Amino acid sequence: MKIHYYVLLCVISIVVGVGIFCISHELIVIYIPKYSLSTYNKSTPTRTMKLYYWQEGIWHEQVIDSLAFSDIQEYITTLLSAWLVMMHEEQLFPYPIGLQSVLCSVHGDTVYLSFNGTFIQRNKSTYHNLMLVESLLRTLRENNIDAIRYCRFLVNHTPMIDTYFDFSQPWPIEGFIKRK
Repeated sequence: MKIHYYVLLCVISIVVGVGIFCISHELIVIYIPKYSLSTYNKSTPTRTMKLYYWQEGIWHEQVIDSLAFSDIQEYITTLLSAWLVMMHEEQLFPYPIGLQSVLCSVHGDTVYLSFNGTFIQRNKSTYHNLMLVESLLRTLRENNIDAIRYCRFLVNHTPMIDTYFDFSQPWPIEGFIKRK
């Protein structure tokens, strides 16, 4: 009877040893998700985001829903990433532009936006390019981000350079176009 227990113990030891060896050498990968599909339900707080753009002489608005963020930088990142995708889908940008990082100043009144390329187009008019900047500023302003008063535009973490616009200074979130 004791021999059966020894054989069973040896078989279990070999199986456990081979299992540990395979896991440690990544022959078997075990993925444990942090959140299951049941964690997102109707009670998850959402926030409505309004995206604005200027096209053919009128303002257009697109409303989308997003998860609510407690961190203002995450919210601005989500908001502007959605805005950049929308602008590319509306063919206002010739190529996709991504948002590299968002950083708020120490006092929280200035937001630094770093893109992987410039959205100012050399083959378009100055008015068209100004309205692109105004669209971004209006998107930030109309989404009730109270602390932000100024915006700095960067490309690859250096100030955006343009012949007609001065991006070395922060732009006021109110923009330069008079509202009715």
